[in-house]
Amino acid sequence: SIKNKSAKDILKQSVLNYKKMVTNKDLYNFYKVIYSERTTNLDAAKILIEETNKMIEATKILLKILRENNKLYIDNVDIVATSFAMTIHSLIDYEFDCDIAKVKYDKKMLQNYIEYFCEKYGKE
Repeated sequence: SIKNKSAKDILKQSVLNYKKMVTNKDLYNFYKVIYSERTTNLDAAKILIEETNKMIEATKILLKILRENNKLYIDNVDIVATSFAMTIHSLIDYEFDCDIAKVKYDKKMLQNYIEYFCEKYGKE
């Protein structure tokens, strides 16, 4: 139940679930191809736009639920959800890029961002 969990725990679990989905081997390989094609292939760009829009909309729904359940103080859910979703998405991409390039990165970046977000908007 959402009532028994903190916003931080809910957001961490949501991000973990999203990351598991995009790191699924088949989906990950598909996205690698789409990413490599997006600058020259209209269909690839449209797929990424559609997926990004779905991610932002899902984040808006989640943050509205957290606000309605008095877990977060957010005045403009649309802007905050877009910022949260795009930051999470970029941090996951950054981690993928570092893995491929064999470059060391801070594995706590996602967790640190979620903690910062909850400190900024949280009620706990």
